[in-house]
Amino acid sequence: MIFINTNQIFCVTIISTFIQCGIIKIVEEPFSFNNPNAGSIRRGDQTSEEVLITRVKPQRLSGPYYLIENLAGKCFSNVLNNYKYEFCPFANVTQREQSYKWNAFRGVLGVWKEWNIENNTFKYMHMVHGDMCAGSLDREIKVNITCGEVNSILHVKEPSMCRYEMTFQTPFACPEDIFYVYPMLTSEGQARWNNIEQAYADNEITFKGYSNKRKNLFIYEGLLVDDVLESERKNQPTVSDVENNLTTIASNITSFESNAQCMKAYQELSSEVTRLRIIIANLTAKLISNNLTNNETINFAN
Repeated sequence: MIFINTNQIFCVTIISTFIQCGIIKIVEEPFSFNNPNAGSIRRGDQTSEEVLITRVKPQRLSGPYYLIENLAGKCFSNVLNNYKYEFCPFANVTQREQSYKWNAFRGVLGVWKEWNIENNTFKYMHMVHGDMCAGSLDREIKVNITCGEVNSILHVKEPSMCRYEMTFQTPFACPEDIFYVYPMLTSEGQARWNNIEQAYADNEITFKGYSNKRKNLFIYEGLLVDDVLESERKNQPTVSDVENNLTTIASNITSFESNAQCMKAYQELSSEVTRLRIIIANLTAKLISNNLTNNETINFAN
């Protein structure tokens, strides 16, 4: 006689599926009032921790090399007006209400997309596809990077519903020339830039045409994200979708009257995992076909 622990099956399937989905960023912390250091990730102890999971993967690294070299892979937190904010450059921004209320907000304000470029300057970091707000509205946040003696989140505001703005200071932003776009272009890109500027100066193209040509140039150079790829990123299956699918299956198999029923439940879960693996494989192939390398946007190992 074969005995199968359904709880183990469900847990193993969930873990296997999460690994296959390549969860980008898990932000976890024990709750603490007004403690800017409470965001440290603790491993190996028994502290109760909440896990926030982003809905999409961050886009590939882009922008000033000096900032990427010194800030990518790090996170910074601060408590402002009873909310704890954590900013992980080129990854995400999260917000946690410092309260014992049963419905205290804890969520993702945005996931890294790209820099906003104005004229010849990287103006701010744009993070999108945060947790849902007011029905179908995604949270978004703009992060302004300014010069300062230490790395610190200075201000956060919400000028309109679910649209946030953050000011982050860092000594790595003090050399002003690191925000210039032109020096970061390839020689081919600089030549195209010069041609676009000359055509606009000679009134050969309208301002709309000028703006479109510059946008296409920045996409080609990897500084902006193609709108089509961004739409595909938003519509890919999320971790929540995976959880809902597996939970639906599991809810129908909480108890068994025979080994045959137990085996059937196991097969249903295995089929769901197989289906999700196929989806992930197709998405991976599509990303690679668009010249996006694994270490730029796909990191299933982390």
